[in-house]
Amino acid sequence: MSWGILGWGWVARTYVAPALGDALVAVCDAEDRLDAFLATPGLEHVYVATPNALHEQHVLAVAAVGHHVLCEKPTALSVASAERMAETCAAAGVRFATAFNQRFHPAHVKLRALVAQGALGTVTQARVHYACSLPAWWEHGDWHFDAAIAGGGAVFDLAPHGIDLIGVLLDALPEDVVALHQRCVHVDHPVEDGGVVTIRYDNGALGVVQVAYNCPETLPRRTLELVGTAGMAIARDTMGQTPGGTLELVNAIDGSRRAIAFDGAGDPFRAELDAFASDAWPWPVDRDLAVMRALEAAATPQAVVT
Repeated sequence: MSWGILGWGWVARTYVAPALGDALVAVCDAEDRLDAFLATPGLEHVYVATPNALHEQHVLAVAAVGHHVLCEKPTALSVASAERMAETCAAAGVRFATAFNQRFHPAHVKLRALVAQGALGTVTQARVHYACSLPAWWEHGDWHFDAAIAGGGAVFDLAPHGIDLIGVLLDALPEDVVALHQRCVHVDHPVEDGGVVTIRYDNGALGVVQVAYNCPETLPRRTLELVGTAGMAIARDTMGQTPGGTLELVNAIDGSRRAIAFDGAGDPFRAELDAFASDAWPWPVDRDLAVMRALEAAATPQAVVT
């Protein structure tokens, strides 16, 4: 299957392109070359990785020429925009999805199976801590700090992964959302540098997604926890772009801990791209839209701490 990448940012360069390998036949990072890019002979699938405000127009352009399109998260700046994207792609007969690579991390695939098997009993609560410090190459004028282009700051950028992943692990969809934002460290930027999002899923479970641009990289900052009536799962360093990390189960009867093996070298990007290019893509676009609705609610905080 042949792929093109539209948008040549950090994630596209560092993770998506290497995962595609020889399947990558075209790259475009300039608007005036879009038509030529889309007309690349043999091109079948496009990974859209442009700034968030451009997602809709670029997804629609890809769909118009009949290519399948996998779009970086967040899907769009609004639910209405995301719905237009999904409807247009469906009408064009092309596959469309949001790129939530965390669904494909081997630790999360294993954990999802354990939850389905009842290893944790009834899962009642979940927590994701997914945080970072601002990359050195994000200058003050970077588009990530412009809400009109990015949609928001740390919450809009990072929370989609946690909101989606909890739902995928529990086979549930997000319903009610309450969020708090902060501008605590990077107060000179016009968007939030951290936030906490609380979600009630349609199976009754509660999730907390804690995100930040203000967390030192040397601290534990990528943790996933599921708490159930029969046990607890703790995944460390599985959130993010890289393989690896650890997964353990804690037994609710005696508190004993058991390490769970998974493919520590498995690349979540490669698994996601292979699945999308096959006829076995497992996720309906309705799940992506439900996450977008939750994110839109989270982007309007109940309070902002400065």
